[in-house]
Amino acid sequence: MKRKKTIFSILFLAVLMFATYTVLAQCGKELDFGQMLQFIRAGDPVNLVCALVCMCLFVVLEGVSLRRINQKLGWDTGFGANLIYSAADVYYSAITPSAAGGQPASGYYMVRDGIPLSVATSSLMLNIVCYTASLDIIGVAAMATNFPLFLRMEWPIQLLILLGIGIQFVLLILFLLCMFKSDLVLRMSRGVIRFLGKLHLGRDQAAKEEKIHHTVEQYTQCVSLMAGSWRLFAEVLALNLAQRVVQLLITCFVCTAAPTGLTFGQVLARQAFCLTGSNSIPLPGSVGAFEYLYIGIFGLDIHPGALLPSMMTARGISYYLCFVLCGIMTWFYHIRTGKR
Repeated sequence: MKRKKTIFSILFLAVLMFATYTVLAQCGKELDFGQMLQFIRAGDPVNLVCALVCMCLFVVLEGVSLRRINQKLGWDTGFGANLIYSAADVYYSAITPSAAGGQPASGYYMVRDGIPLSVATSSLMLNIVCYTASLDIIGVAAMATNFPLFLRMEWPIQLLILLGIGIQFVLLILFLLCMFKSDLVLRMSRGVIRFLGKLHLGRDQAAKEEKIHHTVEQYTQCVSLMAGSWRLFAEVLALNLAQRVVQLLITCFVCTAAPTGLTFGQVLARQAFCLTGSNSIPLPGSVGAFEYLYIGIFGLDIHPGALLPSMMTARGISYYLCFVLCGIMTWFYHIRTGKR
């Protein structure tokens, strides 16, 4: 059994190494390090340090949010562990389409630390509901306060932004249904078990269905406990909204570090549209989609010579550097806890 666990861990880390290599190879294609260094040297170091601080806060705020939920449900594994759950979310989201691997990865490390599956699922469900709601809030706020800017954009970009708002709204409804309709979760889980049984990928379906039924009952109890605390909802929503804002501020600090022709507020509005539109494309890290939106939106007003360097610097900090740091944290924690 121990040997199988060791082999699985080695294979798992090998897959992660390949996925990390793929992302970093894309980084080499996307970023011109010469232009980035030239832009950074010409920029205000205080602004660039602020951008790095915002990158760190992006990870920390999710960790604080998850810890707050887990504490409410009676499970507190400490700030450090919750920071890892956040880092795992960021890292796995970056290497999977539509960020689909982030939440399951966080849940995996929670369960690995002894948190019951029902508690981990409830915690992540509330967090993703608030995460999705925060994206919609930012998208709608950007449209409401900067509609003339939206009208100046090319129609494909406008379509991506509208799709981003629409998709996040639909996802929010689906997540709320999953959160408060436990019978729906139970039916979906049973359907997956039976489907795997037909493919001969699962054994003892009756026992698995019974276990799922017990887990869903615990999940329902956790959701009921959270539903009775609107203060918790408000706190988690505020933390998720703050997390999205500091993500936007990375580009704001980068673009105001050197002469770009844009004010802090103008950058904030444009980056909000980029964030909203990029969420409509199911690609790991929205690679390609974000760059298209950035060039199309920022290119309307930014100094031509600052367009690509500012994009590469902001992208280098908010995505690639954050991805590497979260990957190192996750790998270290995975190896260290695997020796317990």
